[in-house]
Amino acid sequence: ISLKILGNNKGIATALSYHLAPAGNTPYASIVATWYKDDPHGIDERGWIYGALVGYRMYLTEKLDVCIGLGPSFIRYHQTEPNRSGKKDRGTKFRMISEFSIGFLF
Repeated sequence: ISLKILGNNKGIATALSYHLAPAGNTPYASIVATWYKDDPHGIDERGWIYGALVGYRMYLTEKLDVCIGLGPSFIRYHQTEPNRSGKKDRGTKFRMISEFSIGFLF
């Protein structure tokens, strides 16, 4: 089991993953959650993304690995300022999400 926490100026993401083998190249499954704040069309938007990934972890060296995954997600968002029609839009979307991460093993 591993826990990943990633962040930048747009939000924070977490993932709880189960790897089929504790070490080495192995498939994995993850449950992910992300909080974000963005302005994709000049209108401030905040939301949550929930999803599940399946992927594969590959060791590059003894201390360095790469994870690649893909899965469905559920996005719940709301705008914090009015759009061009004067309304604050909110809603849900379903999208595919992906992971590409490089990790250092302690």
